[in-house]
Amino acid sequence: MRGVRLLFIMVVVCLGIAQAQAIGFVGGGTAGLSYPKDNTSTAYSFALSLGGGLGVQLPIKRFMLEPELMYKPRKFSVGETTATVSYFEIPVLLFFSIWPSLSVGAGFFGSYALDEISRTGALTSALTLEQASMRSYTGGFVASVRGYLFSASTVSLFVDSRYMQSLINPATHGKITLRDFVLFIGLRVGKAGK
Repeated sequence: MRGVRLLFIMVVVCLGIAQAQAIGFVGGGTAGLSYPKDNTSTAYSFALSLGGGLGVQLPIKRFMLEPELMYKPRKFSVGETTATVSYFEIPVLLFFSIWPSLSVGAGFFGSYALDEISRTGALTSALTLEQASMRSYTGGFVASVRGYLFSASTVSLFVDSRYMQSLINPATHGKITLRDFVLFIGLRVGKAGK
């Protein structure tokens, strides 16, 4: 109950700040498809994973700088086994409004993996990152197209489609490139323009 009260207080404070300033806040859920590629003939396939995130929008002339904090699992399948690696991610994007309700953005992200790689299917035992020859961090670039579907005074509904690719190799042996297709759907609160 204490956590619910704290969350409520934080939402009220954010709403007050957003209405008093030209900054905005975004938050919502993510659905992602991850596709790793390595330098072997391993056949990976997509698997859907769900997460969420929060961000702050800071207007800079016709641009909007948006640092975010995301919880983003990356899930993929190899044969009959599905593996999930959960990440805390910090994307920083710079959006440009090309239409009143449409923006494009680009930026960079850093990811920090949590302890274990969970597995389901043919193999069910969890692996530590060390056992899987993985680093606990990665980073790369992100490109985004965001549309605002509904606006009412200080609240907007948005849909954000993203492509993310790692530039920092997350493997300690060999080379792996992580590619993600992410749909970020949520609300934007604040007076700033889109």
